[in-house]
Amino acid sequence: MSMHSLANELETQMRSLILDTANNNPAPKIGIIQDISSDKCYANINIDGGVINGVECFGVPKKGSKCIILFIDGNIEHMIALCNPINSKNYSESTVTAHYNICYNGSFDKYKNNTFEKWTGGVINTKQFMYGNSCCEIKPNQTLISNPINIKPLFTEEEGNNTPIMVSLFWNGGLTEWSCLDQDGNEIVFTPYTLGVSKESLNEVDKWHFQRINFIPGLVSSIRIKLVNKSDKSSFIDGVRVWTPDDMNEWYPCENE
Repeated sequence: MSMHSLANELETQMRSLILDTANNNPAPKIGIIQDISSDKCYANINIDGGVINGVECFGVPKKGSKCIILFIDGNIEHMIALCNPINSKNYSESTVTAHYNICYNGSFDKYKNNTFEKWTGGVINTKQFMYGNSCCEIKPNQTLISNPINIKPLFTEEEGNNTPIMVSLFWNGGLTEWSCLDQDGNEIVFTPYTLGVSKESLNEVDKWHFQRINFIPGLVSSIRIKLVNKSDKSSFIDGVRVWTPDDMNEWYPCENE
């Protein structure tokens, strides 16, 4: 075989190999953004009639908008979503900071050595989460309690320490008792005060539910959120938020996050 023929044969084989390899790589796909994580970094995306959860987004995702799904290194398990650039025109940081949250790590995504930042108790669960990529699982008869949360930044000039404060969260699983402690460790009475209620029972449920409590601070300057699992099955907590009362059933990250 001449050198010319050998070169042609080698070129043909290499071309065939390259084309075969290229054809084996999954082609980009168009998806529709279904749900978005609180930090706008991940989304659940509808692709070919099914939903893929937790896809990393490049750009600003917007619910209901189209995106392009790319597979890094041809790996179908390593995908990213390129979001429509027009979404950024309608995005403003004020959409988050206008309803921000003074409870740090309310989505339980920040942890080190299997311990949640700013919380004591509970274990990490990456399958039951409502926001982000994980939630807090409270085992039977165990307790979860937050670090002290300074609520003074929420006091308005007009109302001062009479400014209503709201604490909200999402829960799932076993019966859980919920309370808030003041800076001296005393339970805070929730409004309406005529009921004298300082504990809330989060009943056993099999899907995520939303709940909130309100109180007037008075002499209270900081709070600790306390949850105790009272059942024989695990309970799950996510999307904890401390803010002034509103009608929104959404979770927003702390502005420091």
